[in-house]
Amino acid sequence: MVRAPSHPGIPRQEEAVVRELDAFLKTCDIETVITEVQEGRPNLIATLAGSQPGPHLLFCGHTDTVPPNVEGTTDPFAATIKEGRLYGRGTADMKGAVAAMAGALAGLKASGELKAGKITLAAVADEEMESLGAESLILSGFKADASIVGEPTSNKIAVGHKGLEWLQVDFEGRAAHGGTPEAGINAISAAAHFIQLVENELV
Repeated sequence: MVRAPSHPGIPRQEEAVVRELDAFLKTCDIETVITEVQEGRPNLIATLAGSQPGPHLLFCGHTDTVPPNVEGTTDPFAATIKEGRLYGRGTADMKGAVAAMAGALAGLKASGELKAGKITLAAVADEEMESLGAESLILSGFKADASIVGEPTSNKIAVGHKGLEWLQVDFEGRAAHGGTPEAGINAISAAAHFIQLVENELV
């Protein structure tokens, strides 16, 4: 997966990664569903179900990465192993976690130990920019009882995270002579007040 670049600026960004993940899961006899949120930008969903009803756990991770750094001596897509560690773009954020989740599903499938409930792996596109993959999953009506998101946290468990909201706010001003500022409206001051309000009341 690390050897399949999936950063902004390349065509069909996450497609190659999802192809690799899909091939692995199919070798483990785990069914997958792939849907495109944009052309060449797929989500992959794989569900393992026990024979009895029970809670539904979601493993969620993203398959895109930020662009590689131009500096450094390690090829970011070589998946180099040094002293037992894997180096490359996305190993921590977060192809490593997606691979671990897929491995967990494969292990459960092979062991037959999942007797009740379901575990779903959702490998989603576009986390680094607009979260189109996660949004598409939510809008599809997908539901689970609990979720584990495998973002790197230095092994510190967190129970939540801030969401994301894109806003466009327009401020209108009115020009005035410097000698009569009271006749004008300062749009910059209004914008600054708005930013302060957001930081103090909402963030």
